[in-house]
Amino acid sequence: MRRFLLFGLGALVVLALGAALAAWRWTQTPHGRLDVGPALLLNLGPERGPLEFSAEARRAANARIRGLMPEKAEGVAVRDTEFLGPGGPVPLRIYTPATPARDREEPLPVVVYIHGGGWWMGDDLDIWDGLCAQMAADVPALVVSVDYRLAPEHPFPAAVDDAYAALVWTEAHARELGGDPRKLALHGSSAGGNLVGAVTLRARDEAGPAARLQVLMVPAMNLAPPESESMRNFGQGYGLDGIDAMVDAYVGPGGNRRHPWVSPLLAESVGGLPPALILTAQFDPLRDDAEAYGARLRAAGVDAEVRRFDGAVHGFMLSPDARAEASALTTAALRRAFADPHWAPPREPLPVMLR
Repeated sequence: MRRFLLFGLGALVVLALGAALAAWRWTQTPHGRLDVGPALLLNLGPERGPLEFSAEARRAANARIRGLMPEKAEGVAVRDTEFLGPGGPVPLRIYTPATPARDREEPLPVVVYIHGGGWWMGDDLDIWDGLCAQMAADVPALVVSVDYRLAPEHPFPAAVDDAYAALVWTEAHARELGGDPRKLALHGSSAGGNLVGAVTLRARDEAGPAARLQVLMVPAMNLAPPESESMRNFGQGYGLDGIDAMVDAYVGPGGNRRHPWVSPLLAESVGGLPPALILTAQFDPLRDDAEAYGARLRAAGVDAEVRRFDGAVHGFMLSPDARAEASALTTAALRRAFADPHWAPPREPLPVMLR
């Protein structure tokens, strides 16, 4: 019996060492060391075929992403509402820290959150409950999550129109929601970061609401050719396959990928935009264009902090340490922006942008 137990224990040790060696090998790439979380998922996760922009595929993608997201933080009230946007009702989900309004010295600052999902999924706002509620509790702030129209049913500029209308609506109704319309910020991830870039350009050019900060997390800032080096290196096999199909669905047949609301990096001017916190991942195909956008902002006199997370892929949720640090950086940047007593809305005398 003792020999049998020792043999079994030895077999388990060998299996564990073999699994550890395999995991270590999976983290080694020609471009550097990949975090263990994404390495395991990329090698052990289910294989996926070409993207299908169907209702069933959207539901499956939503469910998959929901399974990777954190749970909703306690002590945050959540309620749903909607307003009449340019193409019909635009649903919103509003997150409010539980501190009663009567106990607050001032109205809460407001963060408008624009979700990611390749412009074609992510419309189940439950997915983003954990992220938005945590942000509301940590800052603290009122967080307004926007459910914009999706491609391919509603190609560009539908998502930009809805996101911009949501910013305008939020500023106009901030006080009745318990927020301060003078303390607005925007936060977007991936396709949501692209939309934040478009919305801030539009707000500047149309004298719309002025945000104190834009948080761009792994944003898609250029959808036009030529491809960046990171797109060539990581466009396949690193968790964000199918980018061309998503862009085609979003821009639509014959669409202008160089339009600044599609590719903010290519805007004629990025002066007069809100300060930015830009978070990128080493193995993200969108990395180089996002970092180039930060460089353009700084060259135009806009305060822009760019932080790259080594080892991470586009899906930050797979790298717990990077996720926690990104959350801390975001919270700190939002707190600084909202606390600035000298803030004034930047205005640059530029012509109104025409479609």
